[in-house]
Amino acid sequence: MSLASEALHSTKGRVVAGKDVPGSVEVIRGGDVISYLGFNVALRPWVEKNGETIEKFLAAVSEADQWMRKNPKQAAGIATRWIPGLKPEIAEAAMQFNIQQADRRLSANNFRALWSAEDRLARLGILKSTFDVNKHIEPKHILKVMKDKPELFADLPPIPADVAIGPGFVFKP
Repeated sequence: MSLASEALHSTKGRVVAGKDVPGSVEVIRGGDVISYLGFNVALRPWVEKNGETIEKFLAAVSEADQWMRKNPKQAAGIATRWIPGLKPEIAEAAMQFNIQQADRRLSANNFRALWSAEDRLARLGILKSTFDVNKHIEPKHILKVMKDKPELFADLPPIPADVAIGPGFVFKP
């Protein structure tokens, strides 16, 4: 399942529950950074050898994300063809939330969200140890796409200056 369809499935559940469960209300949505992270995963040696391919991929999915943000009704229609049983009205309602997270750009908040999730799981005893998030997120390829193809992100609000990152960024909790 793709990240977009996972997000739509999750949102679909909330939308369906809101419509089908009498008296249900949504208590909260949003807030601080959350650990709903959409990372593309690859082995480090492969990443080091395939930067150009990674950048083409990131540019392509960023273009697709932008299309979804600009065409949520059409994107919802496409989702109904790929997610069995998804009704068009549910897909359209869910897509309004899904497009809010269709943003591939990286900021310090991505690092903080991953760190926060692992820190919380360690404090709860679910993880035995934590790891340095800097060793697991390689931002240089998306940073290059952001620099070389700013039009793919022009419809998004700017990343706040206090969390914007550049080459050589190191997250410190």
